[in-house]
Amino acid sequence: MAATRTTKNLVKEVLKDEDVLAHIKGAIWEALDTKFDELIKRLDIQDGAVLDLHNRVKSIESSLTNMQKKQQKCKERNRWLQKQLNDQEQYSRRNCIRLFGAPEKENENTSQRVCEIAQQQLGVDLLLQDIDRSHRGPRRTEPTPNEKGEIRPRAIIIKLTSYQHRQKLLINRRKLKNTKMSLHKDLTKANRSLLWEATNASKLQGSNVLSAWSANGRIIVSVKTTNGSMKRQINSKEDLPLAIG
Repeated sequence: MAATRTTKNLVKEVLKDEDVLAHIKGAIWEALDTKFDELIKRLDIQDGAVLDLHNRVKSIESSLTNMQKKQQKCKERNRWLQKQLNDQEQYSRRNCIRLFGAPEKENENTSQRVCEIAQQQLGVDLLLQDIDRSHRGPRRTEPTPNEKGEIRPRAIIIKLTSYQHRQKLLINRRKLKNTKMSLHKDLTKANRSLLWEATNASKLQGSNVLSAWSANGRIIVSVKTTNGSMKRQINSKEDLPLAIG
């Protein structure tokens, strides 16, 4: 106990010396300055790393934006090319029509069959030389008989020698209304799908699309307006929401 008191008293006496206190304070501040310098250096290093990371993120974002722009341009280009190909294919079918519901006969001559239907049912004087070629469409699935045991006949695809012959048949196709047969324009797969989508849109409750049809290979919709309705051509399914909205 005596030794402890002696030590405490000695410390008190030493601390009364201003030179000793000044030396201690100086040592403490020097140690703190060293620590602060080390801390500032670490913060500078971290700030540099954060700035470098920020710049890298900005660079990646810029590259991503450029890639997205290029991707969008590629999509637009691809869509334009698909439309051009579809238009060319549709134009190649401008003299073609399809006859549905004509009963199939063994060893039949489809061109002769079409001429007979045109003359007898439509009142159109169509001759064999007016038909470039014709044939039945392929069966994609195994035919299934209906309730009467009848198998649905394959469509006859007809290519006429002129656009005028095609139009004569289409103008008179309503005369087939009370028969099981019907005449339709020969649309491309893309146009058939688009017409189907547009027709379904016209059947939706609250839809602005009143009706849909094809004209010269183009798909047209009639759309509600504040003053009545207007016709609008659509080129893809993406155009339908614009027509509906």
